[in-house]
Amino acid sequence: MSEQPQTQPHSPPKPLLEVEQLKIHFRSRGRLVRAVDGVSFSVGSGEGIAVIGESGSGKTLSALATLALVGGEPGVVSGAIRYQDDTLQTDLLQGIEACFRQEQGTYKPTWKAEGWRHAYRERATALAGRKIGIIFQNPISSQDPLWSVGRTLSESIRLHNPKATRKEASQEAEHWLERVHIKNPAGVMRSYPHQLSGGMCQRVMIASTLAMRPRIIIADEPTTGLDMTTKAQVLYLLHEAREKYGSSLIFVTHEIGLISGLTERVLVMRRGHVVDHFATSDLLDVKMRGETLETSHEFAEHTQDLLRCSLALEERRARVL
Repeated sequence: MSEQPQTQPHSPPKPLLEVEQLKIHFRSRGRLVRAVDGVSFSVGSGEGIAVIGESGSGKTLSALATLALVGGEPGVVSGAIRYQDDTLQTDLLQGIEACFRQEQGTYKPTWKAEGWRHAYRERATALAGRKIGIIFQNPISSQDPLWSVGRTLSESIRLHNPKATRKEASQEAEHWLERVHIKNPAGVMRSYPHQLSGGMCQRVMIASTLAMRPRIIIADEPTTGLDMTTKAQVLYLLHEAREKYGSSLIFVTHEIGLISGLTERVLVMRRGHVVDHFATSDLLDVKMRGETLETSHEFAEHTQDLLRCSLALEERRARVL
């Protein structure tokens, strides 16, 4: 039996970003892969949502599509991605209907597709940084190896404030490194990504993202590969960004145990579909009694499986400690 999304748990703030019936398809080894197949979600101003799912569920692709960062063919083939605030309104996928035709269950690009992809990237460029900032899963490979930390941060600051002088940008860059709890910021400013640890690089990327004052932060698996102490620090920084700067947050992760206190709503994805949608507070009373999952909320079957795995992992960690 197929799983159906649950009823929306509450009325969220007016959408700042809306993704509607998004489809992303690829060709792999001669077959069609519907990596994202009709995904819809929204995030309001100052709101935090978590997008949960195992590897290959389509959660990262759905988030990356908001900045036209999806490669491959045919790629994004259908849907709408709308951003709206007081100064900018845009539909990133405007005109997509005329760029692909359906043939035998697949999407084939028309002659208009290439021009449309260029327009899609141009619209996304207008959002990148100041409107939507992204923290990538691998912070070392996501930063320019030829740029020092100071140069990377200064560029982010000058993107937000083009009138800032080089000295002003450098001083503010050090300040941002202090805000993300990096010791010896002056020394780190002279360092390059390969000279820093994964946790340090992640904090630099967070500082670079926050320095642009984005309305929305996309955090794509930001704690993967980090030790528990560094993971806790990264989660705190994301929480602080919401509290101090009013940023909205799209937190993409496969670890359901990380989202309490960080988001208000949760989307659960599986095989390119949203299979559940609920308030984060619904997780507060979840517990295991033997092999039975006990909760007052009616979660989808796949969500229950994820919760069982998460609780079992927490129990094993507690025994080790």
